Amino acid sequence: MRELLLEIWTSVRRNKLRTFLTGFSVAWGIFMLVILLGSGNGLKNGVESNFGDYATNSIDLYGGWTSKPWEGYDRNRRIRLTNRDLEILEREFPEVEQVAANTWLSSKKIAYEGEFMDVSLRGSLPEVARIEGIKVARGRFINDADIRDYRKSALIDEATSLVLFKGADPLGKFVRVDSLTFKIVGVTQGDAMRNNAVCIIPLSTGQAHLQRQRTHVEQRHHHRARHPHRRRDGGFREATHGPAGRRAPLRSDGRERHLDQ
Repeated sequence: MRELLLEIWTSVRRNKLRTFLTGFSVAWGIFMLVILLGSGNGLKNGVESNFGDYATNSIDLYGGWTSKPWEGYDRNRRIRLTNRDLEILEREFPEVEQVAANTWLSSKKIAYEGEFMDVSLRGSLPEVARIEGIKVARGRFINDADIRDYRKSALIDEATSLVLFKGADPLGKFVRVDSLTFKIVGVTQGDAMRNNAVCIIPLSTGQAHLQRQRTHVEQRHHHRARHPHRRRDGGFREATHGPAGRRAPLRSDGRERHLDQ
């Protein structure tokens, strides 16, 4: 053993450059391995944090343009999603647990007293909060009464609240969005996936009073034999449990409500 160690020491002394380069290569390889593993885990944790509250069994559906002719219809036909598509999704896909909808109303100016800023205005149904994992820091989210009565209720994010109200409690205050007045009913936590301010209003109010630009439907899939809130007549009743109760996008007689108008 003593002779082996002596031979190693002699080889190191006679080949200093080779020994240094070998040790440096091994150390550099270990360093890069640690960096890559740390970067990969950091990226994974960041993505999981951004989507952590978003329903993992959900998909987004958007309108668009057809690429092929079908049954007499020409190609490049515009497909627009409407409130009737909510009923169709529920009827044709019984395994879908929840269906919600958003409509983006582009950028609007929101003002309170002498303060104002631009926000992305968004009309939503109550189920959106559960599907997208929206966290309400104060107040409440859009509810069924807001949709049914076309209430001018609004939620703003924490950044907007800080700019408009300077740290004061915004709940119950009234703000101007273009020519309309909305009552602040809640404040949402910031969204790491968006760097712009967002104001959420009832979907029915946005469709009735503001210009609609694009609507997309969000689905939350859960394999079930039948939907627990569907009635035999094809309409819907409100759920008696859960924070995101159901509402009827169509009337019980099958006629559309005028949310699309």
